[in-house]
Amino acid sequence: MNKIKKGRPFRGRFEATRIKIWTLAALEEANRREKSVEELLGYDGQWHGMWIRYCRGVVAPSESRLNRIEKVLPETAQYYRSPIWSIYSPKRFDEDDLDRHIAKLAPSFRSRLRWDFEDYQHLPPWLEPIEEELAEVDEEGKFESDTVFYYRELLEEVILKIPDPKLGMSALNTLFLMLQEQLLRDNIDGVETLAIAWTMAEELRHRHPLLKHLPIDIFHRALIPLADLMSWTLEGHGNMSLFKTKQPDTAWESLFEHLARQPHWLPTAQHYGFVPPPRYL
Repeated sequence: MNKIKKGRPFRGRFEATRIKIWTLAALEEANRREKSVEELLGYDGQWHGMWIRYCRGVVAPSESRLNRIEKVLPETAQYYRSPIWSIYSPKRFDEDDLDRHIAKLAPSFRSRLRWDFEDYQHLPPWLEPIEEELAEVDEEGKFESDTVFYYRELLEEVILKIPDPKLGMSALNTLFLMLQEQLLRDNIDGVETLAIAWTMAEELRHRHPLLKHLPIDIFHRALIPLADLMSWTLEGHGNMSLFKTKQPDTAWESLFEHLARQPHWLPTAQHYGFVPPPRYL
């Protein structure tokens, strides 16, 4: 039996999708420069037959190949290394994963997820009364409070950038990490707010040349951790019996549809006091 020696072994349908979307990103970037990938990467015999396999999603790129391609075709590896693929991993997303992926975001998003809490000169007026609370951080510089939601301007920009061909992937990654951070803090109100934004992102991603190829399953599965965390909230809407009687995949889809009925995340954020009253907006 012939063995494929190059790349990592194929690991299922989601991995095939991951490879294909990354390949499309690389080929589109090469096409934008009006050159073939071979012209850009060199004719050194290392690429014979590989791009056909990548396009079909039957073999994954090795780290060395991924890094080499990223040097020539920058910002394409983010499609392969995106944190959204962790949805299919049995490993629980933790603080180390959060910090590692935040470090890979576009600078405009990264700096605002990990801003200097001691620098208050850029705080909006409505945050000034809680300066002391903002200053209460542990030795690693993370919030001790679960009640402060400091994402309004960033979240607005992230949603707007989802369709952007250049920043859309990093914007989607940022939103996913914002949601994961609230999950790690067990901040139910923040989770609900960001989950509504997540459903908005799913609608907007269809206007992006590459994100439109993501399977809807990714957006449903991102809500798996929400079911238990938001159970009391869903009971208030009379929907828990619906979720409990459905198979897992269908239940996640139902939860997504329930949240997607909200036209925008802002009213929910205002309801929970995460953003200022309208007179400040």
